[in-house]
Amino acid sequence: MRLRIVLNRNLVEIMKTKALLTIMLLSPFMVKAVIFQTIPSALKEIFHEGHEIKRKTLFLTKEQQKGLGQLIKEPIDSRLVVYYEGILKNKLQGTVFIDTHRVRTNNESVLFLVSPDGKLSRVKVLKFLEPPDYMASDRWINQLTGRVLNEKLSLRSEIHGITGATLTARALTMASRRVLALHQLLYSDGTLAADLR
Repeated sequence: MRLRIVLNRNLVEIMKTKALLTIMLLSPFMVKAVIFQTIPSALKEIFHEGHEIKRKTLFLTKEQQKGLGQLIKEPIDSRLVVYYEGILKNKLQGTVFIDTHRVRTNNESVLFLVSPDGKLSRVKVLKFLEPPDYMASDRWINQLTGRVLNEKLSLRSEIHGITGATLTARALTMASRRVLALHQLLYSDGTLAADLR
C-alpha cells in the first residue's frame, strides 16, 4: 500500500514537472495581446491641444479597391476605410490611419500619420500579438518616416529587412504603401481619384 502511494506521488511530481516544462517551452508562442497605446490616447499625443480631430469613413467602390491594389501591387482586403483628420485653425495638419494586418499568424495594429503633402510623418505600433522577438525596433520603423509612395518604399529597394522577422518587415512596408495610396486617393489633385472612381 505504501509503495503504491509513493509511486502515485512520484507520478504526480513527474506530471507536474512535464507540465511546467511544456509551459516553459511554449511560453514564447503563447503571447497575449500587447497593447502599447489606445487609439484615443495616440491621437491626443499627435494632435495637441487646440486641434479638432475628425473621424471619417470612406467606403471604397470596387473600382477604387481594385485600382489601389494595382497601385501597391497587393490586394486591398477591406473596402471600409476609417481615418482621422487633425484640424488646426481650419487647416489640415495631418491624417491618421490605423492599419491592422496579419504578421505571421497574429495581427498588429499600427498608427500612420501622413502629412498633407503625402509623406509618412510618424509610424507607431499600437498593438502587437506576435512574440516580442518578431516586433520591429524603433530604429527600423524610423526608416519609414519621410517616405512617399514610390518604388523606393520597398524591401527590394531602400527599406532594409529585419533579420529573423522578414514577415514583420514585409507587413509594415506593405501597410505603409497601403496607407499612402489611400491618402493619395483622398487628397490628391484628382489624378488617382479620377482614375479610381
